[in-house]
Amino acid sequence: MAGFADKTLWAVAMDNAADVARIVAQAKGIGAGGVAIRTRSAILAANIKPFHDAGLKVYGWRWPAVVTTGGGRYAIDEAKFVADTLIPAGLDGYIADPESEPGSPDNDWSRQDANLPIPVTQLATSMCKIIRDGADKAGRADFPIGLTSGGDYPTSRPHMPWKEFVAGCDALFPQLYWRARNNEDICKTVGDAKPDTRFDVCLPGWRAIAQGKPIIGIAGEISCVTAAAEFQAFAKRAATEKLAGLHFYTSDGHLDDAQMAAIKALQPLQPLQPAVALSAEATDKDKVGALLALGRNPTALAGAKQIAGIVVNRDPNNMHNCCAATLSCLMDFSGMLVGLREEVVDLAPHIEHVRGWGRIAVDQPIRDGDIGVFVGGDASHLHHIYLVLDATDQASPLIADNQGSGAHRRPVKGGAMQGVSNSASPTTYFLRAN
Repeated sequence: MAGFADKTLWAVAMDNAADVARIVAQAKGIGAGGVAIRTRSAILAANIKPFHDAGLKVYGWRWPAVVTTGGGRYAIDEAKFVADTLIPAGLDGYIADPESEPGSPDNDWSRQDANLPIPVTQLATSMCKIIRDGADKAGRADFPIGLTSGGDYPTSRPHMPWKEFVAGCDALFPQLYWRARNNEDICKTVGDAKPDTRFDVCLPGWRAIAQGKPIIGIAGEISCVTAAAEFQAFAKRAATEKLAGLHFYTSDGHLDDAQMAAIKALQPLQPLQPAVALSAEATDKDKVGALLALGRNPTALAGAKQIAGIVVNRDPNNMHNCCAATLSCLMDFSGMLVGLREEVVDLAPHIEHVRGWGRIAVDQPIRDGDIGVFVGGDASHLHHIYLVLDATDQASPLIADNQGSGAHRRPVKGGAMQGVSNSASPTTYFLRAN
């Protein structure tokens, strides 16, 4: 996957040759490697070449509609336009911008009502697939697809089809705007107008839905920024958070030379490095210590549970059926890259048969770092999986899972658990890293 340019300038309107020239000049003025242009432009397909001639990648983006008539282009029609027209014309990538704002029902990706042609979950999957298939048909296996939306939307609008969009894309673009223009084209502040605050408010939600995919922050609106120090603060925090690039919204007639120079002076972000260096030969057994440290850390465990809730139930506080997703998040965080798996009957066999963990009978001694598995044998299809944090008490070890407010004890033979409303089912077997 070719990925997206580290520095990219976004543009809303491109209606004539003067707009093309302005966007090219401003992109070069900030030292960008690419531009992202809203696909509403009727001249986009015919004007990709001037950007390529200037050494700039060209990406498309749009807020797609969820209904076939009304405001904006229907998501399926947008995807077909990208696949059939823009990709053959040389488009270098696409970023979907699903939103959910009051007063815009035709474009509201939180809608769950029966008046939609197809549910938003299916619509998101179909949109990404049509674009991906179009890229493959054009011989563009390196064509990247991205996802952007409002900064705090993953947490404030959990019913949007995040899981489906993220599954179909290659990178995420949170809108980390600390200044913006209103409908009267007047600059206003967002919150306390500090980049760091937008990172604090918005980034956790995006990490929760990211499924391990790169995150690239969008600064905005850049023509409202009055001090170079604000751009520097944005870039510094992005580097600290190990983001994969810097994008800037938006090209307009207000952007001045001082603002462009301030952005151009920002250093490109370094490639993401692992927090803990592990040799190429490191095994899961080598990583059990990191897994235990995460499970024993209340903040890390809570974060894994929040991610699991969003992915499984679209609600960070709903832990129903989230045991496998919680454990797979902890394993991914530790460097055991199992992927986010929602089902015990998927995760447990993967750990045992693909990753090579050994099976331990329940009458054998258990250790810290073992994984307990319950597989129900009746029609209820109830299953459970958990991480053993402290096996000092062999009959009721301290464990981490999706239940309770944090780590808690779970009787191996089943029974009541302190601090947990449900009773434990008897563990069927344990798994141990070899």
